[in-house]
Amino acid sequence: MSDIGVEVDIRSLGKAMRDGSDFWIHFRTVNCSRHDLGQALNTANDPDGTFGEGPWDTPTGYAIRVRPGDLDNFDRWQTQLVASLDYLGATGRLEGVEPAGFRGNWPTDDPTPAAFLSWHEDLDAATADENRTSHWHVPLDATTQILEHAAAWTATGGDQAIVYLGPFPLAVSPESDVLSMMHSSLVSNGNTASIRFHSIQKRGRMATLRPGGAATMQEIGASVPWQQRVGAVHEALTTGPTQNLDLAFIRSAPSYARAWTQIDIRQKRDPRQKLPDLHERNVRYNRHLLSSYTPDAHGIQILTDQHLSRARDLSSWNIQEIGDSRYLVKAEDLTPWYSTPLPDQDVVDQARQDFGSMILTKEVIAANPPPWKQGS
Repeated sequence: MSDIGVEVDIRSLGKAMRDGSDFWIHFRTVNCSRHDLGQALNTANDPDGTFGEGPWDTPTGYAIRVRPGDLDNFDRWQTQLVASLDYLGATGRLEGVEPAGFRGNWPTDDPTPAAFLSWHEDLDAATADENRTSHWHVPLDATTQILEHAAAWTATGGDQAIVYLGPFPLAVSPESDVLSMMHSSLVSNGNTASIRFHSIQKRGRMATLRPGGAATMQEIGASVPWQQRVGAVHEALTTGPTQNLDLAFIRSAPSYARAWTQIDIRQKRDPRQKLPDLHERNVRYNRHLLSSYTPDAHGIQILTDQHLSRARDLSSWNIQEIGDSRYLVKAEDLTPWYSTPLPDQDVVDQARQDFGSMILTKEVIAANPPPWKQGS
């Protein structure tokens, strides 16, 4: 890497952008700040042509996702980006990179059970942050435990590993310090993910942490009995830290579910499991209510005593205290919940009646706006 100016690896860039679709660039640098690179991108970007999105921190620099436009437009963008970086005194090397992949022709059971978890945000920090919807605002001690749990749970998924640095998937050796890379990405990029998999068996595990304390965990790949899939995500719920946990549940979702958007999203081949009164976006922007309300009833969930105080009748449910005023609440028979792609609707309707006023509604949201909306 040059100590003067910015070098451009033309060969790797051409290889990365060979099919004309979006591709990735890596800027290897030791002296360019994220702010300066963002400023250079803003100078070079053409909303109607080549556009670089990001940047996202990597261990040796930054990843940039590029919409290339036509070749002449890309050449102008690249020239302007390099000129802007040189002007700012940055040194380094721009190179095209291939994001890590693993799915190929893997079989899927779609939709399939996924664990959705929500940890409590520091609402003061979130309120003060102008970009609060893109940052992780969970206290540091809880964050450390959450990351350790996610890395440990996925570690048994296989002998190959991918870590997401923001949205960029980086292949790493299983012996790498995955936990440190996840922590760095979560702090700097606001999100991260760990995937461990067997490419020959075409199966694995993935855990994703996203802004606002949201997490998803799912066993992916090869078709297996539903009991095995539920057992894997049940382990994800019950072996993780409960302190600061607002809510967790197991719900049918698309395979490779990497965000809470998957709790209410239309499948390509199957109808979605709809929320009773809301869309996912209503949940996303009102996460401050999740320690007291749940978006729906599920066959397996972890709830707080605040949730339980709002229940209508849980006499037919198995309830186990698991510490920190958290409770594992399970249906007596999990078959109608998880043995088919979507749960039995009659069972869901009865569960919603049992849960009563702990289920989040538009009226509850209207009466309890988030802190950053109060007084506005």
